[in-house]
Amino acid sequence: MPISPEPALLSAALASGFLLGFRHALDPDHIAAVSTLSSTQRRYSALLQLAVWWGVGHTAMLAISGLLVVLLKTSIPPPAELVFEGMVGLMLVALGFRLLNRSHEDAPPIRTGREAFLVGALHGLAGSAAVVLLAAAAIDTPVYLLLFVAVFGSGSIIGMLLFTGLLGVPAYLYRDSEWFARWFSIAAAIASVGIGALIFIASIRGLVVA
Repeated sequence: MPISPEPALLSAALASGFLLGFRHALDPDHIAAVSTLSSTQRRYSALLQLAVWWGVGHTAMLAISGLLVVLLKTSIPPPAELVFEGMVGLMLVALGFRLLNRSHEDAPPIRTGREAFLVGALHGLAGSAAVVLLAAAAIDTPVYLLLFVAVFGSGSIIGMLLFTGLLGVPAYLYRDSEWFARWFSIAAAIASVGIGALIFIASIRGLVVA
C-alpha cells in the first residue's frame, strides 16, 4: 500500500529514512572505500569534502534508481542486485591494491571529488538501493519518494561526515609524520581489499545459488 501523505505518517517515514541513512553510511564497505580515498589527504577540509562528494553520488544514484522503479512500476531483480554488490567488491579490491602499490613520492596529493562521487554512486547501486527500493514499493508518488531519498541521503552524508571527521583527527595531528601516513595507508588498503574480497565472494555464491 502507498504511504499516506498524512503529516504524522510522513514525518515518521522521513525520520526513519534519516536514521537509516545515518546508520547505512557506517557500513564496512562504505568506510573502507572512503578510508582509501582519504588516506593521502592531510588537509582536514579536503577530507570532509570527499565525504560530502561520496554522499552526493550515493544519493543521486538512489534517486535515479528509485524514480525508475516508481515510474516504470518495476523492480530490480535479485541477480542484478548481486551483480552490483560484486562490482562494489571489485572496486574495493582495486582501491586497496592501488593504495598498496603506490609510493608517497609519486602519489597524487589530493583525491578528487569526482572520484569520491563515482565511488558513492556505485555504492548507491548496490546494497543501499535495497532500502530505497523497499520504500519505492510503498511510495507511489515521485515527489514523496524524492523527499525520502533526500532525507535518507542527508542522513548518510552526516554519518559519513562524522566518521571522516573522526578519521581525520589522527591524520591531522600526525600530518607531518611520514611513518604514520605510510602505515595508515597500508591499514586502509588491507581493510579495503579484505572487505571487497568478502563482498565479491558472497555475491558470486549468491548468483550460483540463484
